[in-house]
Amino acid sequence: MSQQTARQRWQYHGTVQGVGFRASVSQLSHRHSVTGFVRNNADGSVTVEVQGSQLMLQAFRQEIDKELGFRIDEVTVTKLDPQIASDEGVGETKKRFEIRY
Repeated sequence: MSQQTARQRWQYHGTVQGVGFRASVSQLSHRHSVTGFVRNNADGSVTVEVQGSQLMLQAFRQEIDKELGFRIDEVTVTKLDPQIASDEGVGETKKRFEIRY
């Protein structure tokens, strides 16, 4: 699998709001050295937008989906163009992972 930078948006549906999902995803992001954000959506879903190598994204998503223990009914995946990260942020991308409100 390629080490090239990839960026994806994952929209999680299930029991993912009000249960610590965003905080858990944020903690995992440090272990996997990815950047991006996690935020709740008005429809009860949660969006995770993440950037890193293909391997990092795969491992990060696998841990979210299988090891965190939340009830996930569906995940919608959208591939995005990678962005250059900066301390100030370019568009939606910064050099860190954050929880958005």
